[in-house]
Amino acid sequence: MRRFIRNRAQYETKSSGTRFTIVIGLTQPVSPRIVQEPLDLFADYLKDKQAASDVHVIVEPDFVGVDGISYASDEALLGYTRQFYQ
Repeated sequence: MRRFIRNRAQYETKSSGTRFTIVIGLTQPVSPRIVQEPLDLFADYLKDKQAASDVHVIVEPDFVGVDGISYASDEALLGYTRQFYQ
């Protein structure tokens, strides 16, 4: 995860808003084929709700998640995450 955070500049844009990252730690490696589609759906959900833009899916051996730009608060992003997974 540290490597991703250090390299996060690859996603930097000129867009305003605050860059956020939502991460799920994995106890065992998971095939990217298994997690890619649900993460893509979640990224699309955040964009459809206008909760985030410039969203990128992250799939690494020990964690997965999304990174993007949002004007929403951390609490609001957590709420969108909970709504999606219900």
